[in-house]
Amino acid sequence: MPALFSSLHRPLRVMIAGRPNVGKSRLFNRLIGKKQSLVADIPGLTRDYQEGLGVFSKSSFLFIDTPGLDGMDEKFFLTPHMHSQVHDIMRTCHVVLFLVDGRMGLTHHDSLLVQQIRKRNNHIQLVVNKCENETTVQGAYEFYALSLGDPLLVSAEHGNGMHGLFSSLEGFDCLLASQHNSANNNTPQALESSPLTLTVVGRPNVGKSTLLNAFIKKDRFIAHHQAGTTRDATTTTWTHGGRVFSLVDTPGMNKKNPWHFLESLMTQKSLRALAFSHVVVLVLDGTQNFHRHDAFLSNLILKEGRSLIIALNKWDMVSKHKERLHYFTKEVAPFFSFCRAPIVPVSALYGKNIERLLDQALHLESCWDRSFSTSSLNAWLQEALRAHAPPLAKGKRIKLKYIAQIKSRPPTFKIFGNQLHELAPSYIRYLQNSLQESFSLEGTALRFVLKNAHNPYSALKNPPRNSSKKKRASGG
Repeated sequence: MPALFSSLHRPLRVMIAGRPNVGKSRLFNRLIGKKQSLVADIPGLTRDYQEGLGVFSKSSFLFIDTPGLDGMDEKFFLTPHMHSQVHDIMRTCHVVLFLVDGRMGLTHHDSLLVQQIRKRNNHIQLVVNKCENETTVQGAYEFYALSLGDPLLVSAEHGNGMHGLFSSLEGFDCLLASQHNSANNNTPQALESSPLTLTVVGRPNVGKSTLLNAFIKKDRFIAHHQAGTTRDATTTTWTHGGRVFSLVDTPGMNKKNPWHFLESLMTQKSLRALAFSHVVVLVLDGTQNFHRHDAFLSNLILKEGRSLIIALNKWDMVSKHKERLHYFTKEVAPFFSFCRAPIVPVSALYGKNIERLLDQALHLESCWDRSFSTSSLNAWLQEALRAHAPPLAKGKRIKLKYIAQIKSRPPTFKIFGNQLHELAPSYIRYLQNSLQESFSLEGTALRFVLKNAHNPYSALKNPPRNSSKKKRASGG
């Protein structure tokens, strides 16, 4: 995205709107060329809007996938939040792609939505989805009743009509010249450095979305006290103190029903978000006792090689702060002995300790990308061996001779020695914790590669037998 923004002064903001289950997320993924939005045959699956950059010829477009609106299910607890977000996007985008279902035909809800969109945006392009066969194509003419001009017939699932859709969007490029001066303050600027990808994970209803809203100080992510509000991994770009952050909100990961179809999709999106993260904030509920699933999540984060911060949320609801913090630092510490992650008490609702959490994330990113001199590493290794020598293996002492860093992001080190395959995992954890403490790397995932030193004289100890000499000596 940074390279594209630097070459074009401003991409066209294109919103995809329509009723639930007409294929908005599938079309969004097709237009940006990757599977970013969650897709399933479940109405109302999308809740938080998604943004993605699509490129056609020499033009770029910022596509926005939005929740489906039907104007009927007002009893649903998230309906006001979703309507508010969608209506705000309608006012700020350049073009609205109004998507309808070609198989179902024109409905009364489609007509109501067109009236709502016209109140907020006059640039509407009608797109009829699911036009894979001749019957659907012929039935698409009834959408002329919406008075939106000629409809574009596409199939988001099969990719039909994408060229015509992009060509139609290129016709709206004249809007950039007329709106550039009035909207110059919101123009995305070229990014000189790659953003810090900060992902927030945790069990359901611990306050992940509220914490991210506290970062950016606006209601970008839908937050509610009912568990399971977030269903997809949603990303937004934010600049703070001259540093660009890519903030990722993830669905709550729970082990109650791992084989449920929707929960399986949500877990896959969370795991994919972890794989592309730099720093991960594991949010715990400070008012509840520690759960073993939290230890499972932290272990999962470190296996991915990501830096880890533990945020104790809802700290405003804790009465005895010192006793509660003592519980998490002392009683829960054995579960996190393999990472020694920093613990930051926060209140996402009132914005308490948010700056401290961000400073800790910046520090962990610098540690995650840090390089160490070989001399300092070997000086540390000798000191660690003097403090706690390796155990015996088959009556012989395991020798650790030399250490060197072979890569960063995360920091990875290679240790040379003898009989390293006999080294116990507990001693490797001791080395990791000692290295973290000596170089202030708490919360940074460290990886060790063990390499047994090769002895060039080992072959001379047992020289191969010469069968021809044996034959001559025996007269054969």
